[in-house]
Amino acid sequence: MKMKNIKKLETFFKTWDLPKNKIIILHSSLKPIMRIFDNNYSYVELTQIIIDCFYRYNSPKTLLIPTYTYSFSKSGIHHQKFSRSETGRFSEEVRKQYNFYRTPNPVFSHLDSEGLLNEDGIIHNNAFGRKSVFGYLHHKDAVVVNMALENFVASPIHYIEQCFDVKYRYFKYFPGVIYYYDGNYENIEFEYFVRCLDYDTEWDREKIKRDLIIHDYMSISDYDGIEFRWLYYDELFDFITKKLNDNEEYLLKTPL
Repeated sequence: MKMKNIKKLETFFKTWDLPKNKIIILHSSLKPIMRIFDNNYSYVELTQIIIDCFYRYNSPKTLLIPTYTYSFSKSGIHHQKFSRSETGRFSEEVRKQYNFYRTPNPVFSHLDSEGLLNEDGIIHNNAFGRKSVFGYLHHKDAVVVNMALENFVASPIHYIEQCFDVKYRYFKYFPGVIYYYDGNYENIEFEYFVRCLDYDTEWDREKIKRDLIIHDYMSISDYDGIEFRWLYYDELFDFITKKLNDNEEYLLKTPL
């Protein structure tokens, strides 16, 4: 049964319309996929199978896996290597199992399988600035992937909100310390375009997803009833920017 299910997953990856040789920003969940395997695999094994399938069948320029640590805003402490991912079991398993480069952003770090983001031009002491990882990936032909997620997830939308300077978010600064791989540390003040607590700023994810599908920006494939979604980063940017130009509150579930 285990081998049969692996072959089925491999067949899916082999025929998936996900573009090859791209930068892939991968938001993923493990539990729905684990259920298909009747829980016969551990999280460790399933994580390895998924990473292997991406490399064998999609040949990514790099896999970028969010390992966000929102708790920095309260703790003020982040370790580039040892801080746990707060974006689900998959990202935490990859962090523990693989020697992927991790960007030193104390809130919005990414595991980077090929070390593409390990360069001086990227600034890590702010969340969504033009020289942040999100700004760097704009115009890099990157692909945003949602794998087995119930809701549509796309962190770059926060970057778009900051570019547009939406009125329901504002800049806030968080002091803290980043500890680096080499043992050095740095005191920083982290710039974060946070939501206004006076408003309900929850996104209407179903509406956004539906509109992206209607306009042929989002592709959806099915694996045993589980959705695998992808779209180009730049097309997402252009689409959301147009919507915000028409209505600054477009993303929100509840009007301000």
